[in-house]
Order: sequence, then C-alpha cells, then structure tokens
Amino acid sequence: MPMSPHRPALAGFLLALLALGWAGVAARDATASQVPAGDLIVRTALSDEGTYQGQCWPWVQRVVFEATGFSIGWDYREGFFEAGATEVKLAEASRGDIVQIADDDNTAPDADYPGLHTAIVLENHGDGVLTVIDSNSQWDGIVRIRKGYTPAAAAARVGIDYHVYRFTGIPVPGGRTGNDGATAPPALPAAGTRPALKAGDTAMVSAQGDCLNLRWAPGTGNKVVACIADRSNLKVVGDPQFEEGRYWVRVLVNGLQGYVAGEFLEWVSSPSVPTSAGATGGPAPVLPFRAFVPMVSGD
Repeated sequence: MPMSPHRPALAGFLLALLALGWAGVAARDATASQVPAGDLIVRTALSDEGTYQGQCWPWVQRVVFEATGFSIGWDYREGFFEAGATEVKLAEASRGDIVQIADDDNTAPDADYPGLHTAIVLENHGDGVLTVIDSNSQWDGIVRIRKGYTPAAAAARVGIDYHVYRFTGIPVPGGRTGNDGATAPPALPAAGTRPALKAGDTAMVSAQGDCLNLRWAPGTGNKVVACIADRSNLKVVGDPQFEEGRYWVRVLVNGLQGYVAGEFLEWVSSPSVPTSAGATGGPAPVLPFRAFVPMVSGD
C-alpha cells in the first residue's frame, strides 16, 4: 500500500527513536565495561556483608570469580599470578586489592597453620592500616568489615609473610561463568530432559571443554560455589528435581555439595552396576575452590 504524505516522516521519526535507543544501550554497556576490576570485587564482596560464607580463602576466590571472571588458582601465592594478578606494596594497596597472609615456604592448597588469612581491601589509611572486608575473622564464617586491619602486624605475630595482589584490566561484565544455561550452552541434551541419574550414581561432567557451575541451590540465579572441570567424576546425592525449566542434580565433589544442570552430566556407574567401559575422566580438580577445614583461617 502506498505511503500517505505523513508516513515517510513518521517512519523516519521511528527509525531515529530506535537508533537513539540502541545508542543508549551501547553507551550503558560501554560504561559497564569500564568499571575497574577492583570496584567490581568490592561491590560483590559488600553484597555478602553479614552473611555466612565460610572460610576466607574460598569466599575470596568466589567473589573474585563472580565479579571479574578471574580464577584464583589453588596455591596461596602462585594462584594469584595464575589468575593474572600482580603484586603491589602494602603502601600502594587500594580498593579491591587482595591481602594474603601465608607462609611463603608453605603456600600449597592443603596449607593449614595459624594466621593463614585472606581479605579484600576497602580503604588504605596509610602507615600499613587498612579497612578490609573478610569472612571468618571471628571463626564463625560471617563476612564483616574490619577497620584498623594491619596485615604486617598480623603476619608478624605468627612469624609468616603477607602479600597484596591486584587484578587489573576490564573483565567481561558479570564475570565468567561455566555451562549451566546462565550463558549459551553447547549442543547437549536440551534443558528439561530428565537425566537418567539417581541418588548414589556416579556421573561425569560433559560440558564440551568448559567447566560446570556448582550452585548452592537449583536455579541460575543462585550463587556459584565452584566450577567443576570438564570430564570430572562426581557423586549424585539426590534425584533430579525440576526448576526453571530444567532438571537440577544435587552432587558431591571434592568435599563440596551443590546443584548442577542435569543436561551436562553423563551416567558413569551405579552402586550395583559396573563402571561403563566407555567412561573416562576420573577425579579432576574443582575450580577454583578447595575444601576447607573449620577454625584455621581466621586471625
């Protein structure tokens, strides 16, 4: 149908509005992408204030991972460098930097000794005095803001060392996530397909090279506890349950329990059924968190 004299003008006006709308979205995205990593880390950490989060080390690993996508490794020193952090002097510590108190001669993942502690810098007051936010400072697993924190003195009390690490660069907004439908899934069974698994089975992660999010509760809106490496074996501890249009499976792996999206699991064995001849993988590390022992990480 031919346009009336008014229609070309109206069409041009609508196109201009759409262009402005897209420009606004692009501007918001560009602004979000320019938020420094340290600010993202602090925002995420502050959202946990007053809540139970357990040991300091896995909490900081999770905060950094959720805020920026940087995955701190297992070692209390090398793990930071593996994630791309750089070391800065205490006098230069700023918002979002990580303070790690540890014995430089024993920074392995299974390290366990008095004084071992991890905290996130909120403010540097000079003369080695910080305001930080950390978990388990009172051995109760609660996240708190602490003023007047002096890492050098805390380390000296037990004769160990301290370092300050910084994450820089512009990470992807929202951080990196594994496969569970929170990001575009690979070509695997569709969400909502009930996995052939039951409590007691052994299953294997099948995420096509990515890690698989282990969440506190079923649903992509719940926090990520860890990211399980592809081809890892894990124990199914609950029958699949339907939530948000997909089946979630409660699993146990390396001492951690949580829920994973069922379409990313393959059956390996049942208590009364021999292991499948085609199954491979065996235990693989859970990334980036480790199991923790109560009453050892506070200071």
